[in-house]
Amino acid sequence: MLKILKFAFGYFPIVVMASTFTEVESELKVVLDRLSSDPHTSLQSLNRILKSSDIETYPELLLRLLKAKCFSEINLGKFEEAMRTAEQGLAQLDGESTNQGKVRFIICKANVEVQRGNAFGALSLYNKAVEFAKGTNELEAFSLQYRARYFLNYQSFDEAIQDSLKAYELYILEGGHEAQANGALMNIGLAYYKMKDFDSARDYLRQSLMYFSKTDHPFVQANIYHTLGLIAYSTGDISEAIDNIEESAAINNAIQNKIALFKDYIALIDCFIANKDVKMAKSYLNRIINIRKNLNSNDVIIAAEIAEAKVFSLDNNVYSAIAKISKLEKKFTLNNLQSLEVFQLLIELYEKTDNVSMANTYLHKILSLERTVFNDRILNNTRQISLRYKVRDIQVKNELLNLKAQAAASEIALKEEKMALYFFITCVVICALLVSIVMVVLLFKKNKEIKLMSLTDELTGVMNRRAVINQLKREVDHTLRYDKKIVVGIVDIDHFKSLNDKFGHPFGDQVLITIASKCLSIIRASDYFGRLGGEEFMFILPETDLTKALAFSDRLRAIVKSTNLSDGKISVHISVSIGIASLTSEDTVDSIYHKADTALYQAKTSGRDRTAMFESTN
Repeated sequence: MLKILKFAFGYFPIVVMASTFTEVESELKVVLDRLSSDPHTSLQSLNRILKSSDIETYPELLLRLLKAKCFSEINLGKFEEAMRTAEQGLAQLDGESTNQGKVRFIICKANVEVQRGNAFGALSLYNKAVEFAKGTNELEAFSLQYRARYFLNYQSFDEAIQDSLKAYELYILEGGHEAQANGALMNIGLAYYKMKDFDSARDYLRQSLMYFSKTDHPFVQANIYHTLGLIAYSTGDISEAIDNIEESAAINNAIQNKIALFKDYIALIDCFIANKDVKMAKSYLNRIINIRKNLNSNDVIIAAEIAEAKVFSLDNNVYSAIAKISKLEKKFTLNNLQSLEVFQLLIELYEKTDNVSMANTYLHKILSLERTVFNDRILNNTRQISLRYKVRDIQVKNELLNLKAQAAASEIALKEEKMALYFFITCVVICALLVSIVMVVLLFKKNKEIKLMSLTDELTGVMNRRAVINQLKREVDHTLRYDKKIVVGIVDIDHFKSLNDKFGHPFGDQVLITIASKCLSIIRASDYFGRLGGEEFMFILPETDLTKALAFSDRLRAIVKSTNLSDGKISVHISVSIGIASLTSEDTVDSIYHKADTALYQAKTSGRDRTAMFESTN
């Protein structure tokens, strides 16, 4: 069993190896629970369990341990160890009749290849994982999600969207995977963000955020807020960008995600620089300096130094900014993205000091790097600098003179070519627009169908339990907030089990469909009706008191009772019992539901085929 040893510095888990399957499984659950919060200790615990002499006797547990260990090693940057663990897991599965058990280990190997920069090898493994996972919805969706992230990293955005949509459909079809399904929507939003389709990106990210803001997924929630902030920054809405990134920072600070928090602070400094708010930029610079002490990474140091130089520039301390950046270039080996950002900053600084020669030098360096970088914010800055500051030398002037001479000699031919080119471009643009419109319409229609399926009872066509309970929550909140009236009723078909037993389930299904149809025919447009399950239904009557609700219930009972159902041989009259309750200021969703259910019980025990109202004396 897992024992805890107390030291002066806190609690340190020491795993004492178990001798039974149940004990090993219990220890594994404890380790998995803290995997995200304490990855180093969790990996140590996994290694200890795997060293147990009798763990080989539990092949199923061994595979689960190896999967957890492999993903942990990748998250901690231990790529060689992760590859060896994945190979060990695949070796354990060599005798299996199917390939589905190998999928997660193959994905681990693919993730390692991504980190090694082997793009083709990684894609081959992701494709293999997707192929092996077919036939198992959850596993296939899992594989598609990882391949979609690969496509996002390598700028294949259409493929990323296609895989994420397929994964979303499979998760919905499987059921019970709302977090993963909304994660797929988030990936679609990220793809549209990379494609600069900011409106579509916002829609998908906000739809995903609606789910994750209500669940315990702070890492994902913070990531969505951060991306929404970057979208707002790209569209010039700096105020919205600040709001979203500060939300991300608050979450990352609460969960002590230092790296993500550092990125939030860097983005906020860029926002305040865009607003020319020196005070707030300095405030967040101080936070970066404090948090940098806990992050031992060259990339963190470089980003912090660049941010500090930007703040110096904003505060008109130009020469200090130049000195800091120049020192940074000498001290570290910068990657292309970092170099491009440094060169942009140096151009702006040298322009402020009227040092045209140095600005010109760094502009040439920027133009040579621009095609190697895919960061939207950096590239936008590069284009602005290129438009503002153009290199003009004698060779370019001579080429321009030659081009003008050639243009004068062939002006008529050029005009004809231009007209043909304009016509061709116009046709291409029109076709592209038409294709885009069709794709958007199909996507919207598909999403609408999926959403409708998830909220509709398949048999009766009315709202299912989840949809009607969610609507009840909204109506209760609205009623309490604006001091309105609302009545909730639960309908139960009398002797339904006997009908099923006597006439069969198809006849029982016809009874359910008939009850739903009769109720839908008399409710108002503002009312709601859905099936709770089995033979129970619920109606919600906003802005209605008990007197009117009683009249409605009696009318429904009368209509149902007058309906003649037949199985082809015998005619049957059915009846329903109804319990209704009115919301009070002290009620919650659970209490109003309980009141209506209590009233229904009273109606059934009082002889059925009647309506009972819940009163406080009950």
